[in-house]
Amino acid sequence: MFKEEKKIITSWWFYFLGLILITIIVGSFMKYFGMIGKTVVERVVFENSYQRSETMKSREIGYLVQLSQVNSMLATETDPEKINYLKAQEAMLNTQLSLTKGMK
Repeated sequence: MFKEEKKIITSWWFYFLGLILITIIVGSFMKYFGMIGKTVVERVVFENSYQRSETMKSREIGYLVQLSQVNSMLATETDPEKINYLKAQEAMLNTQLSLTKGMK
C-alpha cells in the first residue's frame, strides 16, 4: 500500500514540476517577443524619441571631431609606429561613425 501511495505522490510531483517548467518556457517566449510588457511598442517609441535622435547627432559630431583631430595629427606625424596607431584610430572612428549613422 505504501508503494502505491508513493507512486501517486511521485506522479503528482512530476506533473507539478512539468506545469511549472511549461509555464516558465511559455512566459519566457512571450516576454522575449514582447507579448508581455509591451516591450516592442516601448522599443519603437524609444527609437523614434527626440532624446535618442539628439544623442545620435551628438555622438556623430563627437566622432567627426575626433576623426578630424586624428587626421590633423596624421598629417604632421613622421614616426611610423605612431602613424600606424593613428591609422588604427582613424579606422575605429570611421567604423563607429558609420554605425552611428546606421542607427539613426
